[in-house]
Amino acid sequence: MDKRGMKWAGVAVAIIIGTTAWAGNKRAAPVTVTNASDGTGHAQGSLAGARNSADATQHIGCHLISYAASTGGPVRVLCVANSAAGVYGTCSSTDPVIVEGVRSIGDESYLWFNWDASGQCTYLHVSKISYYEPKLF
Repeated sequence: MDKRGMKWAGVAVAIIIGTTAWAGNKRAAPVTVTNASDGTGHAQGSLAGARNSADATQHIGCHLISYAASTGGPVRVLCVANSAAGVYGTCSSTDPVIVEGVRSIGDESYLWFNWDASGQCTYLHVSKISYYEPKLF
C-alpha cells in the first residue's frame, strides 16, 4: 500500500472509531401498572422514560402534599401512574418512611410502588441508576 492509500485507510479508521458509540448499560423503563382483582396493585417505570415516550398517556410520579403547621395536618404522599395502555394506579400514605422515599425522587428516577386494597401505599422503591434513560425535553 502506498502512502496515499495508508493515509486514506487511517482516515477511514478514525471515522469509524469517532462515530462508534461507547456507552454503558441502557434500559428502557416504560410505565406498567398491574391492578389485581382484590384491589391491590403495583406500578413501575422511570420518570424520564414516561416523559420521553411517544404516547401522551404514560406518566408516573408522586406528589408530596404538606399542610401549614397551624392546621395540624400530616404530610401526605400521593403516587400515581398510567401506562401507555391506559391502565391507571394510585396510592396515598402519611407513613414517614414512604414520605422520605418520595423526597428522594429525581427527574430521572425509576419508581416502583405497591398499594393495598384500601389504596394505601405499602412499598416504594426509588432508583437513581445510570442505565435509565435521561429526560430528553
